[in-house]
Amino acid sequence: MIERQLIRRLARQAAVSEALAADSLDQMVHQIMRQLKRKEEAEVPGVAKLVPQADGSVEAVPLTGRGRKRHDGS
Repeated sequence: MIERQLIRRLARQAAVSEALAADSLDQMVHQIMRQLKRKEEAEVPGVAKLVPQADGSVEAVPLTGRGRKRHDGS
């Protein structure tokens, strides 16, 4: 999914303008980047927890359980 498609989908789901959805997405990405630069864990809501590693890489740990919707509708 490209950025524009993601913004349209977010705007539709949240019933907000595409401009507001784009601003919100931009803020979230910047916040995640700040946390990772400080070697702090960060969460991509509904997707994964990003965990900085000692070697500078980042591990994405998928979210499971509470708060995570399955794509098959169950």
